[in-house]
Amino acid sequence: MQISPYLSFNGNCAEAVALYEKAFKTKAKVIRYKDAPAEVSDLAPADFVYHAQIRVFDDTIILQDVLPKYSTYAGDNVMITLCVDEYDKNVAQEVFHVLKEGNEAAEESMRGSWIKCIGLLTDRFGIRWNICAC
Repeated sequence: MQISPYLSFNGNCAEAVALYEKAFKTKAKVIRYKDAPAEVSDLAPADFVYHAQIRVFDDTIILQDVLPKYSTYAGDNVMITLCVDEYDKNVAQEVFHVLKEGNEAAEESMRGSWIKCIGLLTDRFGIRWNICAC
């Protein structure tokens, strides 16, 4: 299992990726909306970052630009992503159900091109979680 921060940006994710690549002397994997799956490629400007991953020592930071119809602010632009191996999917589902207690707005069983998302939620303390099988 791995826990990763998920950072959201308002159209300047590529700049953040470049800074982090320089700071951590590494290269990120970046998918822009123009290269994203057809069902999402027209949701944002072509140069927006659909998904980026950057290794920071033994961990991974995940980054994205939010869709233009949304915005993000310092303090709400971080999500914690729990990635489990496919064989640990039951454990991840249990974690999701415990964290969603008291939150009827949790979204379950979403799909993405890079993950099999078990669910997205905000826990009762205001922390956003993305639980997935990677």
